[in-house]
Amino acid sequence: MRWDARPSPFTGPRFDPSLAICQDHLDDTALVRALHGLAVWDRARHEARTERAAVAFAPGQTLIGYCDTEERRFQKARLAVIRRPRVVVFGSSRVMTISTTMVSAAPGELYNAGLSGGTVEDFIVLWRH
Repeated sequence: MRWDARPSPFTGPRFDPSLAICQDHLDDTALVRALHGLAVWDRARHEARTERAAVAFAPGQTLIGYCDTEERRFQKARLAVIRRPRVVVFGSSRVMTISTTMVSAAPGELYNAGLSGGTVEDFIVLWRH
């Protein structure tokens, strides 16, 4: 599309694309900043809720599902608050059924860090933690 200096057949102020682009840019920046601020606030709130859940989770309890918690964040938070286990099970959802009774380990000796669709990158992050 080409803008030229020909008079507009419409009445009212003449359209100036350079001002419109500048104004749109300022509006987009404000919107992006607002959305970013909201995302930072929501992430901090979610991280705090995940950490509270990880601390409250006791040995011997089973987590049935991750309703309001992202499982990778929960596993990372949980590993930060538990005593170091002797055995950590890494894997995808197929290893989630492995328990201390299955491998004849005492409570607290085994930690199952299985993740739905877990990848090597996920386990590297958890292992380094």
